[in-house]
Amino acid sequence: MKLKELLAPLDVLELHADPELDITGISYDSRTTKPGELFVAVTGFAADGHKFIPKAVERGAAAILCERAPEADIPYVVAGSTRRALALVSAAWFGHPADKMTMLGVTGTNGKTTITYLLKTVLEKTLGAKVGLIGTIQNMIGDTVIHTERTTPESFELQKLFAEMYAAGCTHVIMEVSSHALVLHRADQIAFRVVKDATKKEVKDAVELLFKVQVESVQVINLKGKQKRFGRFEGRRSDVRKAYVCLKPGQDINFAQEVK
Repeated sequence: MKLKELLAPLDVLELHADPELDITGISYDSRTTKPGELFVAVTGFAADGHKFIPKAVERGAAAILCERAPEADIPYVVAGSTRRALALVSAAWFGHPADKMTMLGVTGTNGKTTITYLLKTVLEKTLGAKVGLIGTIQNMIGDTVIHTERTTPESFELQKLFAEMYAAGCTHVIMEVSSHALVLHRADQIAFRVVKDATKKEVKDAVELLFKVQVESVQVINLKGKQKRFGRFEGRRSDVRKAYVCLKPGQDINFAQEVK
């Protein structure tokens, strides 16, 4: 792939490389960099990727994507945030696989894993869809289990996983999105499908259909949000709606049961 194709979605601050340069891959770990690859010098909490540029050059990197000019004599590109840049070039490298599937993200302090497995089962049972799952316990492509080491993988691994899911025939992907991952731009370049403004009747019908219970009432509360800053990640929570479902006496929901 040409360097210019990878850089297309970026806000490039400085370009000191031939846009027609052939790139054979993307790396952000100098220990695994291969000849011809674009090395992304990611600034982390424990280490600064710029310190490992010489090692990447030694291993044959074709160009460097960085936040400041490297000392090494090598083609380089300067971007404002290499963490965000890594997400953008990774999506471009794999052909933007997330755009070809319906993406559902679940975030929050507690309950993310339960919700993702519940949604996966619902989509498989109701739509007959092949669903990819990314989460704390494991990743899944349909029924195939893939080992995971973190809730939300680094953006390059995430885009690679999306590509594998799409190639395997997945039409939907459900993933746990940790706040840590949002701050680190791992979920950038993912267009999540959001369902909002459901009516009380729609909530009631959905709960009764999925769990075979009778709902007494549904109360929807609007929470007006404010601008908040999480590190370098900014988001506006406005018109957030929560639905509280009250079941009829004697009714209960067993989340461990199979949803049919």
